[in-house]
Amino acid sequence: MERPKFVLFYLLNMTLPLPENIFSKNIFKLYFMADEYKTHFAPMLMHKDGNAAIEFYKKAFDAKVERKFDNPDGTVHVAELSIDGVIFHLREESAAKRHFDPGTIKGATVLIELHVADPDAVMAKALAAGGQQLNPVTYYEETGYRQGSLKDPFGHQWLIHRRMIP
Repeated sequence: MERPKFVLFYLLNMTLPLPENIFSKNIFKLYFMADEYKTHFAPMLMHKDGNAAIEFYKKAFDAKVERKFDNPDGTVHVAELSIDGVIFHLREESAAKRHFDPGTIKGATVLIELHVADPDAVMAKALAAGGQQLNPVTYYEETGYRQGSLKDPFGHQWLIHRRMIP
């Protein structure tokens, strides 16, 4: 299904007076949420220390905290972050739900691919922020990708790459 492309245009070009309470009603939010209805993938990463993870992702990847909900004890219930507009989530591990940090299970269950314009610069920044290089950034002619991989301080593995051929 095609998503509407006229919603924001319509709001900006309306000649009718807007309701006084439009900014406090969900109707205003609807105008700016059109992209949220496009199918997308947003991983949820499990961490022992969600606040430390947020700080690392901010330093390593210039992540922005979009929303964050804390538990009464100050731990992270769930946080929504973005890297260059791409959304991902994190929360603290829960044995009851069988959601574990990679350090708890002593391994990774997912490899996060981060497609970027400059893999060398992103890798260098992530390593400077505390990431551990697993493979240096290299051009792989057979796949057409320039890529390298790292493990963040929490055990999540990241493949930083860029497709070099069309």
